[in-house]
Amino acid sequence: RIYVRSGDFLANRSSTQTLDVSFDFTAPQSISTKPALGEGFNSTTNILRSVAGTAFDLPNTSTAPFRSGITKVQIQIWKEKTNPANDSYDGGVNDQAFDPLAVSSFAVGNTLKWINVTDVTPSLLPSSPTTVSWVYPVNESFFASGETYRLKTHVIDGLSNEESTPTVVASNFVRFSKDSLAPV
Repeated sequence: RIYVRSGDFLANRSSTQTLDVSFDFTAPQSISTKPALGEGFNSTTNILRSVAGTAFDLPNTSTAPFRSGITKVQIQIWKEKTNPANDSYDGGVNDQAFDPLAVSSFAVGNTLKWINVTDVTPSLLPSSPTTVSWVYPVNESFFASGETYRLKTHVIDGLSNEESTPTVVASNFVRFSKDSLAPV
């Protein structure tokens, strides 16, 4: 809380004004709930129709309980083609970035980019609630059988604090696969 009062050279003083200031230095966090780490999909009983998760903006400490709220949710997906698999996008040398607007959704020539997720509940506002759920619909046919994929999630809060981009598999960086072929 800041108290402000002004005065002039003749000792005239204004009334005291107060201004409350809130600080949010904590980066928000996201979790992928679909797919979960290591989850497998097929074309009959566990069909990949969307990727989904939650995101939250925690308070700094008990003495600084302000949270600015989530304002942006983003995802990255790529097909891991590096051998051996290493959970690191290779710049498109072998790995194939997901681009839902490209002629081929997964291709070596696609650029790996953050894709904004707009289906968020409750809606993202300038100061959204501290916890949101998000869904990004995907076309199951874009995901070839017999392949493994990587999904990274990323969120930004109302004061532009950004979640760290994950570099190791965790709740916001998951491996998943698709296998629609019958066993031999």
